[in-house]
Amino acid sequence: VRQDGGKSPEITNLQLGTPTSSAVDFTFTLTASPAATEYGVCYSETKNTPTVEDTKTSGTLESGSVKGNISGLKQNTTYYVRAYATNILGTNYSEVKEFKTTKNIPGSDDNIPPSAS
Repeated sequence: VRQDGGKSPEITNLQLGTPTSSAVDFTFTLTASPAATEYGVCYSETKNTPTVEDTKTSGTLESGSVKGNISGLKQNTTYYVRAYATNILGTNYSEVKEFKTTKNIPGSDDNIPPSAS
C-alpha cells in the first residue's frame, strides 16, 4: 500500500533584480505540500551549481512568492545563484542564474566616504 504524502517543493520563475556593487534582489514562486520549512537562495562566486552547503540567504514568503535580498557581495564579481526550498520530503533547487555586481562609481551612494583625519 502506497500513501501519497505530498512532494518536494516546486520552485519556478526565479528572477533577479539589477545588481549593485554589493547586493541584488531576488524573487521566485514556491509551491510546497507539505509546507516548506526553509527557503531562499544559495550562491557562490566559484561554484556554478551552488547548494545549501554554500552561502545562502532566506526570503519572505507571501502568497506563494518568495522575495529577498542578497547583500554583502564583492563588487565587480560574477556570482551563481539558485533558489532552494526544503520540506519534510527533501530539498529542491531552481535553475542557476548568473549575475555580476557592478563597480563602485565615484560619487555614487554605494561609496563609503573617507574618514576624517
